[in-house]
Amino acid sequence: NSVVHAFNNVFGITTARTAAYHPQTDGITERFNRTLLDMLSAYTNERSNDWDVYLPAVLMAYRSSPHASTDVAPFELHFGRLPRLPLD
Repeated sequence: NSVVHAFNNVFGITTARTAAYHPQTDGITERFNRTLLDMLSAYTNERSNDWDVYLPAVLMAYRSSPHASTDVAPFELHFGRLPRLPLD
């Protein structure tokens, strides 16, 4: 635990605690959830009972698309390179 505190101090990271049953305190997660639901709703049927079929493709699309705030795709931030897609 002290290692984590030291790491946070060195890099100027501030932490915030959130409650499991109060998701409004975690805005980034809520924004991602809304984006994911919007993306899935474009592919699922009327009853939305086949979302699990489309989830891997939708997540790959999300991870390989540049974000407005960073101008970089999450995949590239995580792995340090662009993803290799089927069209490549």
